[in-house]
Amino acid sequence: MDSRLYTAARLGKVEVLDQLGDEQCFLLQTTPQKNTALHLAAKFGHGGFVKEMLKRCDSLLKQTNSKGDTALHVASRMGHVEIVNILLNHDHQHGSSSWRGDMEEGQNEENEMEEVLIRMKNKENNTALHEAVRHGNTQVVEVLLRRDDDLACIVNSASESPLYLAAENGSLEILKTILAIAAVIVEGGPDGRTPLHAAAIRGHFELVVELLNLKECPELIRRADAFKSTALHYASSAGNLNIVQAILQTDPSVTYLLDEDGLSPLHYAAGSGHTPIVNKILEYCPDAAELVDKSGQNSLHAAIENEEVEVVEALLKRSELDELINEPDNQKDTPLHLAVNKEKYAIVKLLLETSKVDLRAMNKDGRTALDVIELKEERSFQQVLMWKALKRAGAARGQRRHGREMRQQPTSRPRGADKSYKAMANTLTVVAALIATVTYSAVFMMPGGNKDREGATTSINDVAFKTFVISDTIAMCTSMIVALVLVWAVPDVPGMLVNAVGWALWLMWISLGGMIISFVTAVYIDVSIKSRWLAVVVCIMGCSVPFLVTPIVTVSARQTPHAKRNFQYDQIQQSPLP
Repeated sequence: MDSRLYTAARLGKVEVLDQLGDEQCFLLQTTPQKNTALHLAAKFGHGGFVKEMLKRCDSLLKQTNSKGDTALHVASRMGHVEIVNILLNHDHQHGSSSWRGDMEEGQNEENEMEEVLIRMKNKENNTALHEAVRHGNTQVVEVLLRRDDDLACIVNSASESPLYLAAENGSLEILKTILAIAAVIVEGGPDGRTPLHAAAIRGHFELVVELLNLKECPELIRRADAFKSTALHYASSAGNLNIVQAILQTDPSVTYLLDEDGLSPLHYAAGSGHTPIVNKILEYCPDAAELVDKSGQNSLHAAIENEEVEVVEALLKRSELDELINEPDNQKDTPLHLAVNKEKYAIVKLLLETSKVDLRAMNKDGRTALDVIELKEERSFQQVLMWKALKRAGAARGQRRHGREMRQQPTSRPRGADKSYKAMANTLTVVAALIATVTYSAVFMMPGGNKDREGATTSINDVAFKTFVISDTIAMCTSMIVALVLVWAVPDVPGMLVNAVGWALWLMWISLGGMIISFVTAVYIDVSIKSRWLAVVVCIMGCSVPFLVTPIVTVSARQTPHAKRNFQYDQIQQSPLP
């Protein structure tokens, strides 16, 4: 395109056209993207320039660029209402004014749509209305629909109707405009999804409420996509409590609809860790907990499979769900079997705390939960904790175990000493040696300053000084015990390293506690003389360390990545939505 024409179109300088002349070949020049001067003027909103161009070269009206966009597509995308009206009025006055009448006379509708500017599609089969909706231009949407309300029925290459795009983008005003003018719900969406699906996926609560208030709601709310998933499935998976509640208030029976894998909305909520939604669904439909998928697993199984401790705890607290505790799946695995397989001690502990768990239940291989943990090849700390918890609870072995299947208890035969125990033993040995060194050195730097032989015991009767001496001694002795025990533990001796690490952990806690107490008392003795408040603050800070460790470790453990059954729909992940 000539630089003068490009500049004139971009800046809207009509007078430049008079200087350039009316030659058609000149006005039809395009940019590398096949944009004409009319495309550029429509993009930058120069109405006067658009009118002048159409007077000089009428054929530019329906000329498309490399993306198949007409100037109307561009103006609708940019939200220039004035230019949209100019383009539509010009098309109406020059050859397309009788298109509705022609269609009534029996002409082919598809051919007629290609001739009418307002219905022209780009390479993605988007009309100007699609572009206006996608970019949130409400005024343009209203103008286009009042010219042709049947535009609301056209879908693009992605099977998206304008109403679906409005729901997906969260454009409440546009959605209301389409429903008010077109008065039709086109359920077009990828994979058979409806506008209600789109609003639920995106979490647009106000749009969901608007759609639920429609007279078509009873059918819309139960409509499933290509994967047999309803809007409630999506909302439950995404964790949108408000949307879930709105759908349940409208039609709670949708809770019982299952997708192609036999999963209910409750399965998705439980597997995704959305405890409030689990409680809300059970509030409306308590018997939804009895629903099982194709593998015979209920919501409790789903929560355990995905290691959602909070959901498991919430389900176990409901007395009406007691029958779920021992319900087997198609493999005859009970929730306790699954928890042991997942090596999730926190869940095993929750199950064992209930008096109704069946410790003798066997799966289809004839194995109890105790068998499952004992038959594992490797020995981890979690496994040992679970084995001990099961033994304390009185768990029994299955009746079919014999021959090579027999295994010794995890604490008596570590199968070559699991690597995790070796690493833990090495770490504990190093830490114990450091604590012993620090506490040993503290004896030669006792609080109160250096004294002569007669004055060295001036503080001997102080409670703080006595506390310092005792705690420092405890810290040093326990750390030395830890180091010696771990050094002497032989990995190849069955159970020796496992038991040594178990004892070392408890002794290490005592050693660390003694070191903290000796530190704060030493500071208190030296600082309290001149600033008692500062000494008290230091004591409080030091003594708070043990109380901060537990929640940090707990949170870290819950956030540890683990293999999780994917309860987020594949179709959501594959969609072009960000």
